[in-house]
Parts: sequence; structure tokens; C-alpha cells
Amino acid sequence: MRHLSAIHDPQLDLARYLQLEMHTRGDTLKTLCETLQIGPEPLKQVLAGQLPLTAVWIFRLAQHWEISAGLLWHWQQDILASKPFFTPAQASD
Repeated sequence: MRHLSAIHDPQLDLARYLQLEMHTRGDTLKTLCETLQIGPEPLKQVLAGQLPLTAVWIFRLAQHWEISAGLLWHWQQDILASKPFFTPAQASD
């Protein structure tokens, strides 16, 4: 029998990917806050899988890291579609 904490969470997968990109590229919490133009608390929540990325944040990350905004957008939208506790207001900037 699986323990509840072992249940797969797609938002955590995205958060882990963002953490990996951040560390691989040498970004810090401060540099990403500047890039996303947000404070440290929302970014910490995103990196912990507790807050979804907004469209604006996705666009800024894609430009900063030179990665596909579409990939991040579709990944986040798939997660939002599967999690009713995220409201539309949380998913937009």
C-alpha cells in the first residue's frame, strides 16, 4: 500500500524541472525574481510546486533561458486542467 505522500504530483514535476534549470544555468532566487519581476515568496511557492506559473512568468522564463514557452505553457495548462483547486485568477497574471 502506498503512503499518501508518495502519490505523483505533476506540479512537483514542473517545479523540479524549474529547479534543475535554475541550478544548471547558475540562476539564484534573486536573479529569477528579477527576471520574472516578482518577489521571492511567489517564486519559492512555484519552486515548491505550490503555485502555478502564470503566462507572463512562462514568457519571461522562456526568454531568459531561451527555451520553448509553448512547452512550459502546455505543461502548466495540463496540470491546471487536472487540479480543480487552482483558480483561473491564480493561473493568470
